[in-house]
Amino acid sequence: MAANIVAILLRASNRSTALRAQITRTGGRAIAMPIFSLATEYDCPAAIAFLRQPKNYGLLLFSSPYGVQALRGIALRHQLTLPTAMACAAPGIASRKELIKAGFTNITTPPGIGDLRTLCAELGNQRLVGKRIALVQRVNALPHANTLLVRNKAIPVPMPCYRRTRIAPDTWSAKFDAVRASVNTIIAFEAASLEALNEIAGTDLELIHRLNVGVIHPAIKDKALEIGYENIICHGDITTLLKQLQSCIPSL
Repeated sequence: MAANIVAILLRASNRSTALRAQITRTGGRAIAMPIFSLATEYDCPAAIAFLRQPKNYGLLLFSSPYGVQALRGIALRHQLTLPTAMACAAPGIASRKELIKAGFTNITTPPGIGDLRTLCAELGNQRLVGKRIALVQRVNALPHANTLLVRNKAIPVPMPCYRRTRIAPDTWSAKFDAVRASVNTIIAFEAASLEALNEIAGTDLELIHRLNVGVIHPAIKDKALEIGYENIICHGDITTLLKQLQSCIPSL
């Protein structure tokens, strides 16, 4: 008899509801175990300046779904208007959904773009060259997005609208104990989650590295291989990814 997926999703519960339901419908089990907690920086000076004068910018670019929520929260806190008619963009389906939910109506890129490099190529010179780009990202973000925009001859204006904090190792251990005997799959949506998991897994690291790991982008796969994960399945379509992960689980 074929075994079912028992998956740890390295994503917050409120951002994985549909995926958990999809796994459950196929007879599997999915547990949301985020590696990071997120908190909005409500007094971010760059974000407040942007919200007061959005016409000074040519494009609003979000690096993550939470960035959309954070900027919306900052606008509400300071009683400022979110510029929902402004040209905006973000990689990933989840970010696009958050843009629509927040009321943005001028999303300049089509669905299906999962990384910033492809997004910049899709935006093209007209949207980027010489334009001031309001870049919504986290505090202490890596410089990749900023560097990429500069290479495309844009003028990025970083807005560190939220802070990301890694959970404590004992928090992970307590959650992992509940599924230690049955888990066979990890699903990750960013390389940073797998890197952080490496650092807090402790004595579980060897076991975790042998589990099937599902990722949605080749760049995440490359990083996962680099840091020790052995059995990685990559596909941009989540339904196809789940089918491929299922096929890798040994029969009972």
